[in-house]
Amino acid sequence: MCHGSPQKVKGKLLPGSEMNRELISGVEEKYIFCGHTHRYCEFSEGDKHIINPGAVGNPLDDGKHDCTSFIILHSKGREWKTEHIYLKQNVDAIVKNMMKHNLQGIAPYW
Repeated sequence: MCHGSPQKVKGKLLPGSEMNRELISGVEEKYIFCGHTHRYCEFSEGDKHIINPGAVGNPLDDGKHDCTSFIILHSKGREWKTEHIYLKQNVDAIVKNMMKHNLQGIAPYW
């Protein structure tokens, strides 16, 4: 499990990227769970299965900006099956609550 990639915190594991092999080099595990892009994707690179669940707070998936994105893992013996979920969220209420509690002052990146 990593933020961007196992090799770089801000690395991006993306389907079809020429950088993937370098970014996952040295990883022995079959499954790699990553984030950083705020977009859901799931793909294989060699014998590795790469899963990015998207983002709970600021999803960037096309047409899904008002949804939170996450996965549920289901065990299938020695394998895992993912269930990807988009859940509608009230963005206006979230922003209002963030302002009320000064989250923009505590975490100005958002």
